[in-house]
Amino acid sequence: MTDDFEPTVNNGYALPASLLDTNACSTPRQLTHKIYGGIAYTTKTWQTPLMLGAGGHYEFASNNSAIEGWGMTIKAGVSF
Repeated sequence: MTDDFEPTVNNGYALPASLLDTNACSTPRQLTHKIYGGIAYTTKTWQTPLMLGAGGHYEFASNNSAIEGWGMTIKAGVSF
């Protein structure tokens, strides 16, 4: 190692720009679409209303440019 790579208290650890490959972290544009859906029910039969809900989403990409994914949600609530 040369003296350029030695860490010091004053200037930290520096790498010359010639050792960095900034093109490695670049990616092409990615376009995704997400569809949401859900349903909920609220009951007021007791003195404290209750809420129950469920939902989900699906994300899809055009031309396999990004990762597709899905998810589910469940909710419950009490009102005072």
